[in-house]
Amino acid sequence: MYARRKIENEPVFGRMKAHFGVGRFMVRGLRNVKIETGLVMMAMNMTKMAIMVG
Repeated sequence: MYARRKIENEPVFGRMKAHFGVGRFMVRGLRNVKIETGLVMMAMNMTKMAIMVG
C-alpha cells in the first residue's frame, strides 16, 4: 500500500482541483458525492467542447 502512494494521480482529478477549484466535496454521503462528481465532469466536458467548437 505504501508503494502505491508513489503513483501519479489521475490527470482528470488534478485538472478538477487546479482549474475548477474542487479540492473537497461540498456534500456528504456516497450518493451525493457521485452526483457532485458527475456535475463537475459534465462541466469539464462542456469546457472541452466549447474549446473544440470555437
